[in-house]
Amino acid sequence: PPLVIDAHSCAIQIDRNYQMKPDDHLAVIKELEAFSFKQADAIIAHSPMNLEELRTLTQRTVLFCRAPWLLPVHLPEQRKPAKNRHLVISSLQQVKGAELMIQAAAIAGNSIKDICIYWAGDDSYSAPGGQLTSAYLEKKYPETWGRQFVWLKQKNREEINRLLFETEAVIIPSLWDTFNYVVPETVYQEIPLIVSDKTGAAYLVKDHPSVTIFPAADADALATLLIH
Repeated sequence: PPLVIDAHSCAIQIDRNYQMKPDDHLAVIKELEAFSFKQADAIIAHSPMNLEELRTLTQRTVLFCRAPWLLPVHLPEQRKPAKNRHLVISSLQQVKGAELMIQAAAIAGNSIKDICIYWAGDDSYSAPGGQLTSAYLEKKYPETWGRQFVWLKQKNREEINRLLFETEAVIIPSLWDTFNYVVPETVYQEIPLIVSDKTGAAYLVKDHPSVTIFPAADADALATLLIH
């Protein structure tokens, strides 16, 4: 049967945008990915940004396919956002903007003492040298960790809905993201969204009145948005 690669994410791309731990495990995965791209009957992508990157990477035709997404249920109650309280829903990874987010929170905290970024999601071994990201951030940013930046660990859907009920805005600080389903989910819930321009799904909301797009990897730009 035909083999179609849904290139929603791959180690080759992640390693180019944020260097992963250079070990034998990564080398094997990248070789397998390159072989799969070469042998596949077709390659599909869910965002124009990723489509263009994959064309350059594979030197092959890449086809656009709308990301599979079903409308979620609206929040059961009218939101009551807490001032200066913001939320990130993602695994705690460097490529997802974990260090960028804590840097921006530290900068914004100089102007707004009670600002707080809550990060809901699993930990990862994506910090330099393959360290746990949480341990790396806590050690490097002790004055911000647990104050302006609070890691909540993994949360279930009910807990996420409660956090969305109380947040002033959702933030996607990714250095690079093939799509990111938090974008349509947040906009559908009519919650303000701050998203990096290296988030694949940002193309869907570039003209939306409740969405602000900032340059990826720019902590100062993100901090300015948090302040204003």
